[in-house]
Amino acid sequence: MGLFDRFRRRSGVRMSNPAPDAARTGSTRVRASDRTDEDHLRTWVQERRGVEGFVEPRTAVSEVTLLLVAHDGEGCRR
Repeated sequence: MGLFDRFRRRSGVRMSNPAPDAARTGSTRVRASDRTDEDHLRTWVQERRGVEGFVEPRTAVSEVTLLLVAHDGEGCRR
């Protein structure tokens, strides 16, 4: 894998556009969630106990994210 391979656009990957006020807020393009993300989160929750979810607001680096934390401190963010 080359240094910039992870930044190349892959076919079939949806990206959201920057916010209209991107210069002021520092908004960037981020990958939109898809069915794979939903399936991963469902599986993750079903395989652990005592899971709590936290919705994190949009930042300059990412859109809204969901942080899941299990009873033992293990976490998953998508």
